[in-house]
Formats: sequence, structure tokens, C-alpha cells
Amino acid sequence: MQQWIESESDPDNTIGFLVTHPEWFHHFRPIIDLLDVHQVEVVLHGTQAEIVASRSFAEGLGWKHSLADERIGNQRRLAMLVSGHPFRLMEDWLPRQLADVNVRLMYALGKAQWNFSDWNEIYDVILCFGPYHAQRLARFSWPLVVQVGYPRYSRYFSAPPDRQELLRRLRCDAAKRTLLWLPTWKALSSIDRFAECIGALAGEYNLVIKPHPLSITTEPERIARLAALPGATVLTDLVDNGDLFCIADTVLCDYGGPAFGAVYLDRNLLLLDVAGADSDELMGPDSAELLLRQHIAAIALPDAARLRAMLADEALWAEQGAKRGWLRRRFFAPYRENAAATAAGAIRKIQRLRSERRTLARQASAVERFRQWLSG
Repeated sequence: MQQWIESESDPDNTIGFLVTHPEWFHHFRPIIDLLDVHQVEVVLHGTQAEIVASRSFAEGLGWKHSLADERIGNQRRLAMLVSGHPFRLMEDWLPRQLADVNVRLMYALGKAQWNFSDWNEIYDVILCFGPYHAQRLARFSWPLVVQVGYPRYSRYFSAPPDRQELLRRLRCDAAKRTLLWLPTWKALSSIDRFAECIGALAGEYNLVIKPHPLSITTEPERIARLAALPGATVLTDLVDNGDLFCIADTVLCDYGGPAFGAVYLDRNLLLLDVAGADSDELMGPDSAELLLRQHIAAIALPDAARLRAMLADEALWAEQGAKRGWLRRRFFAPYRENAAATAAGAIRKIQRLRSERRTLARQASAVERFRQWLSG
């Protein structure tokens, strides 16, 4: 168990953001845009291809960047690091090797066995979506849990993109309704079961498919199967889900985070079932995806006729709209366009605390002072 103390290496006051895949920029950018960019540095880790792509993205935004391995090798510690989840590097967790204070930004709901693993104890602060996360994280003794909403989608409310321009860029027919399919990867992916069923609707709808980012690099057979669907637009580059939700009339999801993005942004949603999902090692019997299926219609078998009928069922969507409202209150703090500002404000408070050279050892009185200060 870590302590929050002054490091002998005298870390700089830079706010680091750990980027292990270019997709992380979509999660971090709305927050970083509200911080002093001169105090921000993205720390890159991953495969060589991921690092090259992430470096190019950071340079395009004019952000400072460094390599995690080089920082560790040169013993250049950060005062604070924001990451989505930790990685093991040699004998310890990577965030602990990089920074004195570690902040987790929750990036998805679902896959509970993974999302609420014991490694959450390495974090000092966890910025979570809302009440559901806070309840599940309460079992951890050390991290301070702060509800911030879903920062990734703040711009969706405050400055939504031009829908018609997005449809044009994605080669969609503005006269047709748009289906957005966001399948996950590995055993929980719906691609193998539903590809041809969903592909059969491509003539009637715009069909836009964004596979899981890691599916693109590790599951070429699945990506090829999607690419073979006539009329489908398969996205394998860095496109923000917020833009895709903006053009979607209906969202199709299986497991992981995307379905909750659709709930958060109030988009019509259909769930795709995969056999054995409830016993998958990443899920667990009380994973949020299973709770979601108690309220949102799910399709167990690839039946294009049934899918077509459900998409045209206006009564289904009217009923689901009310249910999505209840689910938003269950899962998300009500910050909407202010979620990124709320997260940035919490990060600035932690930075100020650290920059004032205060010491927080693992003592009840010190922890309590920090909690009172952060919430004040």
C-alpha cells in the first residue's frame, strides 16, 4: 500500500497523462484543454506502433510528451499522473514507478471483474462517472472517490459537431437513418455472431461500425469480416465516439463501455448478446452490462427480420427513452457539459495540494485533512 509523501527525487510539478493507445486522447483531451497546457505532459507507453501514433497526435496538438521507459530510466518522477488503469512493468505497477500521486480517470462502465479489480488500491484519487461507480469503489480503503460524470462527452452538450458534415465525411446518405455498431473484442465480441445479420441492413440504413481499438490490431480476421460487408463503413482510424453518437439514430452494442455512452447521450440502444457472457472472466454476475439488460432490449440470436422490426418499433423507443433517464441517474453524476470542468477542477486541487509541498502519510488525520480540502 502506497503513501502519499514527498519524494526524495523531488518530482516536477507537471501533470502527467498516461497514454497507452491513441484512443486515450479522446478521454483526456476535454480535461487537458481546461488545464494549463504548459504544465501538462502526455507520457507514452505501449507497442512501437502505438507510441508512434500517440506521439504524432500529441505533436499535432502541441502537447509535451515523453516516454514512460525513459522517465523511469532517468528517475524523472512526476508529482501526479492521471491514467485509466495500471500496467505491470517488471515488479511494480507502472503508475507507481512514474509518479508520487496517482489519479485514475474511469474510462468505461462494465466488465466489472476488470474495472473493480484490487489494483484500484494503487490510486490516491479515482475520478468516476457517478453513483454506481462510487458504490462499487467504496470497498477500497485508500482511494478518494470523486464523481465527475463522463468528461469525454462534455463537448457533445456544449459544442456539438455538425451532424451533416459528419455524415458527409463518413460517406453516409443524409436521407437514411444511421445504425452505429460498437462491438467489443475478445470473447465478448458480437462480430462473429452478428456480422452478416447486421450487414443485411446496410442497404436500408447507413451502417457505421467502429470496432474496439485493440480488435483493429489484434483481430485481423474479424476486421476483414466487417470490411467484407457490402455498404458498411468500417472505421479503423482515430474517430471520437462522441462524433459517432451524434450521427447515430440507433446504437448497437454488446459489452463494455459503449452502451453506457449511448445511455449517457440519450441515444436509442439495442444490445447484442453473446453466449456465456455472464460467466466471462471480465464480467462477473453483477456486472453493469447485465443490469443494463434488465431495462434495455437485447437480441440473443442473429435474426435480421427481428432486428428490422425492432428498429421500426416506435413504441419500443418511446418506452426506452424513460428507462434511459432512470439509468442515467443511476450511473452518472448530472454534470453533462460540465463533466470535463469538474474533473479538471479536481486535478487542479490535487496539484495545488502537492505543489504546496504538504506531506500526506497514511494516517487517519492526514487522510481526513486531504478529503476535507479536496471536497471544499
